Amino acid sequence: MAVYQTSSAWNDTATVGPMTEGAAGIATIVLAILGLAAISPNVLTSVAAIVIGVGLLIEAANTGIEYSRVTAAGTVETAQLGADITVELMAGIGGIVLGVLALLGAGGVMHLLPAALIVFGGAMLLAGFSATSIG
Repeated sequence: MAVYQTSSAWNDTATVGPMTEGAAGIATIVLAILGLAAISPNVLTSVAAIVIGVGLLIEAANTGIEYSRVTAAGTVETAQLGADITVELMAGIGGIVLGVLALLGAGGVMHLLPAALIVFGGAMLLAGFSATSIG
């Protein structure tokens, strides 16, 4: 998650975020290994793009939940939703769409999946730069 704690007022962090991100990462690794083993590589790489997109959506949702917990607890007067949530949300949706289109064969798999990888890489880069500090 791209949330940074700058004071000790925010102590209960969610364990759901790292678990879901870890599960998405493990699923992507397994799908990539199966694809490299020539077990339906076009389908598995498309599914891997969808899994990464869902992982980004879950990460954005978990970050938003943490921001809302901080504001509800009253420990911080205002917490602004940073651009990191927006970037992860849009990249997740875009990656899912590209993965589904590649899965359906609506474009060349070798054209859609590299585009999805560029979207995911750009999202991780931008979300890391725009992570919002709380406190």
